[in-house]
Amino acid sequence: LSRYPDGGGFHLKQALADGLAKIYHIGKVFRNGGELMGWHHPEFTMLEWYNSQTNFQAYMDETWELVKHTHEALSETSGLALIDLPPAPQRLSVYEAFDEFCQIKLCDQDPDLASKAISQGFHSVGPNDDFETSFFKLLLERVEPRLKELGAVFLYDYPPSQAALAKIIEGRAKRFELYLHGQELCNAFWELINPEQNQQRIADSNQKREIIGKEPIPVDQDFLQALARGLPECYGNALGFDRLLAILLGKTGIREVIPFRNHYPYRDELP
Repeated sequence: LSRYPDGGGFHLKQALADGLAKIYHIGKVFRNGGELMGWHHPEFTMLEWYNSQTNFQAYMDETWELVKHTHEALSETSGLALIDLPPAPQRLSVYEAFDEFCQIKLCDQDPDLASKAISQGFHSVGPNDDFETSFFKLLLERVEPRLKELGAVFLYDYPPSQAALAKIIEGRAKRFELYLHGQELCNAFWELINPEQNQQRIADSNQKREIIGKEPIPVDQDFLQALARGLPECYGNALGFDRLLAILLGKTGIREVIPFRNHYPYRDELP
């Protein structure tokens, strides 16, 4: 559910620039990579919303209120077995998570992260892995499994290299993800509103795409014009609607809540 500079939300930000304070959109999202696993599907439903009348911590509260409201609404339908929700999620910075779960002091773009991980016995990390590769391998191998044990967790404040289109304040990328029963449910940003910085982040993202052999994403000129008009201080969140339903209903993946399944076999069904 990643929201990188080549992702969505640009049209909603244009509406914010034109005077709307709060806005949301529910629509289909398509992944050209064709991921097909229990919690991944080439086509899924995304809820995306923006709020220019809140703050970073309150936006986490708002996100959790949405989860609770959905849980309460589903509980009114007879015959549905729902998971139990905790009163509130724990809040853990990425830096705290790496320190507690990996015993590694995280430093952005640390050239020695791979060697530190190997010395701690992490088998997924290779000696030639760069910072970003090592970061995500550690996240998958150790951090996310431990988050599952906690039930519901807001993971926030990422390294600046992982900011995408989020603001960087005091050396931390101001974004958060909500993990519920071990699954990443949403990805939220304290949105970057500076026009020049947005353009540079988009250019950097396209450069990375070209390096790995992908075509650059065309720059959305309407979005750039909206930034020039002035985007208010705002927060944006992208939440996997299918995932939310599947998790609350205690399902093992989103295939059980998607009405029209892809006819190709899921990866975990392959021989």
